[in-house]
Amino acid sequence: MDTSKPAIFVNGALLPMHVRKRLVVKGSPPSAPLSNFVEVIGIADSEKSIQAEIWTNFGEVFDTHSYNQLCQLANGEYQHLFL
Repeated sequence: MDTSKPAIFVNGALLPMHVRKRLVVKGSPPSAPLSNFVEVIGIADSEKSIQAEIWTNFGEVFDTHSYNQLCQLANGEYQHLFL
């Protein structure tokens, strides 16, 4: 795994805290989706916009509840394990 450019795990609620930082977000694409969920790695341009470097199709089913819990851990008590 390439650790030279770490990306912060975020969800929509945490995105505003990480503007101009490299991050990973999973969710529904804003328009014309190829699937219901995608993963985006890129730089947060603003509180609601990401300049994508890489995106991956995550298919039709994704456990958003578990991902939100992961984001809370990755940005809280266990942050040192993720960056």
